[in-house]
Amino acid sequence: MKKLWITVAVVTLLEVIVMAEGFQLNFQTSPRGWIFRRGDEFGPGVQGNFKVIKFEGDAVGCLTGDFTKGGVYVAVYKHLPPRVNLKTMTITLKAQGLHAAKIQITDSTGHTFQHKFSISRPDEWNEIKLNSPQFPEFWGGAKDGKWHGPVKTIGLILDKGGLANGIKDAKLFIRSITIEE
Repeated sequence: MKKLWITVAVVTLLEVIVMAEGFQLNFQTSPRGWIFRRGDEFGPGVQGNFKVIKFEGDAVGCLTGDFTKGGVYVAVYKHLPPRVNLKTMTITLKAQGLHAAKIQITDSTGHTFQHKFSISRPDEWNEIKLNSPQFPEFWGGAKDGKWHGPVKTIGLILDKGGLANGIKDAKLFIRSITIEE
């Protein structure tokens, strides 16, 4: 029994770096469990993928989208441990071909909140800070616009509205996501 508990503890530690009052997802320690979506519900999906790559010396998540043949978005999601509450979030990312992206978080009721954020310096590492999980766009779950923690899933989205002028393909490099409780 002790051996099984230690194994579970080590796997959990490798998935999420636990901090004093929150945790950090990064691709050095938590590369598994990310789910890629092409937005097929809106017709022909965007060509793209998600993979963990070496970029500027770090393991980062790389979300790519090629909109030349149509489609609306590509996204990557991760289910989080049930104990994670959310007060603030910081996403460290870099972009190619984007001026904006979106984040989605789903609460314990299945209520999904979505927020579009600007990427002010696409060719540099940006720290996007979000101070509340209650974003202006929401659906599903409790349908009341109020956050009901803890966090169930987190997602990052590239959509055609966030593409820089004249660009048809884009990349989002995600170094880490830090959630403070």
